[in-house]
Amino acid sequence: MSRVSILTCICILILATLQGCTDNTSTNLWHDYSQRIGNIFDTDINVLDFDLLVINIPDKKQRQQTLSPPSISLLQFLKLYQCPVNSLVAKRNGPLGKVMLPSQIFIYISEFIPLAQQCLETEKLSAENADALKQAIAFYQANKHIYFANALFHDEFSKLFHAAHFWPMGEHFSANGVEGLNYWLTLQEQLKTPEWPNTPLDDTLLESSLNTLQQGQQIGHWLQEIHLASQSLVVLTEAMNQHKGLCVYSQQSIKKTALVNVFRLWFSQQVQPWISQLNRFGQSLEKQLSPLMAQHPTMGAFHQRLFIHKGSPWVQFQTHWREHVRAWQRHLNQCQSMPGQAS
Repeated sequence: MSRVSILTCICILILATLQGCTDNTSTNLWHDYSQRIGNIFDTDINVLDFDLLVINIPDKKQRQQTLSPPSISLLQFLKLYQCPVNSLVAKRNGPLGKVMLPSQIFIYISEFIPLAQQCLETEKLSAENADALKQAIAFYQANKHIYFANALFHDEFSKLFHAAHFWPMGEHFSANGVEGLNYWLTLQEQLKTPEWPNTPLDDTLLESSLNTLQQGQQIGHWLQEIHLASQSLVVLTEAMNQHKGLCVYSQQSIKKTALVNVFRLWFSQQVQPWISQLNRFGQSLEKQLSPLMAQHPTMGAFHQRLFIHKGSPWVQFQTHWREHVRAWQRHLNQCQSMPGQAS
């Protein structure tokens, strides 16, 4: 191998090593920001000794509600041979039907209801068989929201809350929340109509939306990010509030210049855009999860713990950010350096 080739390989290895060691997460942002705040106010600030947020999503048994639909006897089933619903019921009662996932069961009832209604329109159906179909239709219609919740809050949904590490800064949180949840919001609206389902569910579309949820961990990453932000903001705000001010005795000082530079270059250009991104995602996510979880006793309480309660990650994040902004306002006002303020 030539000397040039060897040097090229060494350079590639060095670059790969440096890239692998580069901290491209928000921990680096908070560390650098804290160093600059510490330098201004002559204090040591450590924002890296914090624990990850423990996300206690209800387990599967709590998320899944058990239902016992009325059964169709073997004799009744045999008498339904002239109806298309016969083959559907046969699949449900077969070996594979016994192990259907909640999403598959939800698809099944969307197919069963219109086929059973078609069967009721035939004149050959006996009163006994007609009553059995009517009972089944009524049961599925009355409990369609539970079947919907069981399909949504299964394993795929829980994986949204997994987060073993912080989100890379380059991978932005969407201002529109979690993409895979929009299908379920649309479906939930359709369930509110008495004539649902006009047509069977598109099983490909439903399973695709679940796969999208399974592949993403946006909510878990976002919760870790706002938890880290809250803890960092508490320490930073406390350091700023403990200092009586940089311009108490003079409006002309090196510290004042440093304060303004950190505000412009770090607070305004680095921290605030990141907080805004987390905030927009959180607002959209809350609007998505609130209606989806509202009618579920366990998941409704989980939503309250995430977004509504005083000690929830979302409320804490909002509170600590407002307090940090007020700390900046106090120091900038004292130094007559608020944006738009004549110095």
